[in-house]
Formats: sequence, structure tokens, C-alpha cells
Amino acid sequence: MIDVPLPESLAPAHRVRAEGVRQRMSLAVHRLGFEVLARGERALAPLGIDGRDYLTLAILGTDEPDSQQDLAELAWKAPQVIVAVVDSLEQRGLVARRRAADDRRRSVVDLTPAGRELLARADTLMDDVTDAVFSALAPSERHALHDTLRRALDDEAP
Repeated sequence: MIDVPLPESLAPAHRVRAEGVRQRMSLAVHRLGFEVLARGERALAPLGIDGRDYLTLAILGTDEPDSQQDLAELAWKAPQVIVAVVDSLEQRGLVARRRAADDRRRSVVDLTPAGRELLARADTLMDDVTDAVFSALAPSERHALHDTLRRALDDEAP
């Protein structure tokens, strides 16, 4: 397990409470997710993107045509959030919208070549973040954790 040390400056009474919080799985998963997101935001900042941008680019990088509605569902975001993210990415030339061939009312979003190049750079940075956050785990433990998380997410009811 990733064990983030408690700050030395934490008062003794708060250390006991913090240790109790760390023992709860839901809070440990939340803390771990927060750590990945926070480090990821810092790593991605020099590329001019944030976590929402990266998630959107990564979904589009699967080469499946995605409508904005599809993106919202896959990213667990409200449609209006995805519209704003796609607007921003489009203004920077990282994605392009086009009308769906089967339904002209629907917009499909594709990565541009610049978007693919940026995604490759972002993937490398996020791999480094993942390596740093999970450095206390052996490769086999990382693999097992990843498989466990995927199974838990696959079983999650919509």
C-alpha cells in the first residue's frame, strides 16, 4: 500500500485522527486519487493542459469516433463541462469537430495531429507520475492493483 507519511508538524491528537482516516479504504482510495490528480496537474501544466483536457484527449486517443455526449459519459462529466473542454481544445487546434455522417445534428470530436502529439507527451508525463506515486509497490503489486481497480470499476453499477 502507498503510505504517505504524516507531516511531522501534525499535533499528536491530529496524528491519531489522521491515522484512523488512513485505515478506511474509501478514504485511502480518495487520497490516492487526489495525489495522482494533484501531481498530474503539476506535470501537465507545462504542456498547457489540465486533468480534464488530458482525460478528454486520452478518451479521443482510442480512435473510436466520439460525440460530445459519448465524451461526457466516458469522462464522468456533465455535458456542459465537456462542451467547454472541447471548445478550449478546439481553439488550440488539438481537436476538431465534424458532423456525424449518420446524424447531422450530432457533432463528432476527433484528435488533430497536434492533439495526438500532445497526448503522447502527456502520456509520458502521466506514466512518470504513476511511477512516482506507486514507487513503493513492486511491479507485480502494481499490476495486481491495476487489475483489481479495473474489476471494481467494471462491477460498478451505472
